Amino acid sequence: MTRKKKSVINQLNDTVKNIEKKQTIIKRVITNFKKQKCSSNLCAAHVWIQANIDILQKEDPGIPQIAKQIEGLCKDILFRFESDLSDALSLNDLILSGQWPKYYINYIIPVVIDEKKYSISVGEEKIQSLDLIKLIESVKKQLDNLKITSTKLKKFLKELYEAYIQIVSTGSHSAAIWNVYRNMVINKQPKTLWRDASDSSFRSFRALEFRAYLTELLKINLTTVSDCQLRLLPPISKDESMYIYQPFEDRFCNVGRIEFSPIGDRDNA
Repeated sequence: MTRKKKSVINQLNDTVKNIEKKQTIIKRVITNFKKQKCSSNLCAAHVWIQANIDILQKEDPGIPQIAKQIEGLCKDILFRFESDLSDALSLNDLILSGQWPKYYINYIIPVVIDEKKYSISVGEEKIQSLDLIKLIESVKKQLDNLKITSTKLKKFLKELYEAYIQIVSTGSHSAAIWNVYRNMVINKQPKTLWRDASDSSFRSFRALEFRAYLTELLKINLTTVSDCQLRLLPPISKDESMYIYQPFEDRFCNVGRIEFSPIGDRDNA
């Protein structure tokens, strides 16, 4: 093949590669459109357009105008979202507390609204749209998975006390709440874990579960174990704290330390 012919065929090959690359990019963009259900979800469509605006404009110069209209509609949805959320939770006998953009449902499941991405964090799940149906489904599933019963609460209180006793310092009556939580996680592990620390051997105990059980103890006033009364104390630093609902004060508080005070000592105080 002559140099001229080789040059021409190379140009053609490069052209084909560029076309193929463009098709691959467009195909990926369309796949994401379908995957995110943008055809029926305005806010998902808005996020999708913003992520792919440069590519879309090359294909259709009218995209910016469509994007502007969709963004306006999404802002309306965002503006009404708190009210719609409150109504949806009431219909499902669920309690909403907190304020925009961070809430708690039934004082346990945190819900955070991302205004820029039009998404919601529900406990340990991320919902990529302002979808109230999915939010309710997620909350119910997570509450059901906790399966809090009176028997489990009594067991939790006993384990909380044991974890506290293991680390409380001589001359001190309180222990850092995160240290108590850490000890509870360690105490829950089977002996086999210390011979082979595999995923299958590890018994998880999420912070969400810890907070949920602690909240329920406070709600039903189940706070006495081994003649000691559970007390929650404020943190020295906010970074060291855990945000927990206090039913007696009807508000959320930053808890930094845990104390189990002998009941006799408190009565004489």
